[in-house]
Amino acid sequence: MTTTQQGQFGAVSSDGAVADEANSSPHASGSDTAGSYADLIIQISEQSSNPRAAGTRWEQVVVSFLSTDPLYRRRFASVEPFADWAARDAARGTAQDRGVDLIATRHDGKLAA
Repeated sequence: MTTTQQGQFGAVSSDGAVADEANSSPHASGSDTAGSYADLIIQISEQSSNPRAAGTRWEQVVVSFLSTDPLYRRRFASVEPFADWAARDAARGTAQDRGVDLIATRHDGKLAA
């Protein structure tokens, strides 16, 4: 029997599949992938002292993924937290939270957030 648990990052069924919010049916590109994703979310939550720390850890995971996955490595020259990006150039303003977590710089110099 498969059960579904609602977590901070969405619903995850007991078999590791991420539940589709539109119709609440579990789906995954592969149960190993979905299980690994669910395990990662649980691990980050358990190892973090508060939601902000969990968010920062999740950002680190996403930066690592976007920087190493072959598809995204071809798209982006760099991926970094907004604060790091903004801190390099005073003309960009302060690194205060503006709702942007990560900045990806494309190979042509254009940005994605």
